[in-house]
Amino acid sequence: MSGQIITAAARKAMTILLMFVAYFFFDRFELKNFKTREILKNDPKAVALLLGLLAIAIALS
Repeated sequence: MSGQIITAAARKAMTILLMFVAYFFFDRFELKNFKTREILKNDPKAVALLLGLLAIAIALS
């Protein structure tokens, strides 16, 4: 039983790590002239949307 819990937690941690790495590389190399952090810090709806999608991704992993 505890092995399954550890496996599920590890899958969720790897999913979160993969999402952050993909975000970093996409933001760094594809969106060169777009400052994502500066845009998001002034838009609470965009932050809420990103956090909601992150929660859905974690729940599905």
